[in-house]
Amino acid sequence: MTLISTTPERIREIRGKQARYFHSGATLDVAVRKSNLKAFEKAVLKWEKPLCDALWADLHKSYEEAYMTEISILLGEIRTHIRKIGKWTRRTCVPTPLKMFPSRSRIISEPLGTALIISGPAAAYSACRCHLGWLYGRAEAVALRAECVEGHRGYDRRYLS
Repeated sequence: MTLISTTPERIREIRGKQARYFHSGATLDVAVRKSNLKAFEKAVLKWEKPLCDALWADLHKSYEEAYMTEISILLGEIRTHIRKIGKWTRRTCVPTPLKMFPSRSRIISEPLGTALIISGPAAAYSACRCHLGWLYGRAEAVALRAECVEGHRGYDRRYLS
């Protein structure tokens, strides 16, 4: 597998597409989020071998170790999100202060935004796994290869919309 650098213009283009998709309101529907998670699961299964190869190249993890410590955990998290997203996004009634009578209070959970992860393939994969809970509204992280990255720093709020 040949890795190439992603140009800054391409990164801005991808980031812009993600922001437009999120701001369109498409991620508010739970059915859309479930379908995105299912597509993410299919992509992980499809790219299992290249992911294991990247984990070998970057971290010298064997196929078995990579599957057991990375891929199986990610697939388990995706499946848990698919199963529980309906419960997590359900409106929750909470007590209303007397001074607010006759109103009603509810907690409504909604996606917060998107994330752009820039790093090597194995580090981007790990970042996807670590931040899946936050990303479930979009269920798609963009993993880009950049030559001049100083190292994986993980979650960076500057890239969130």
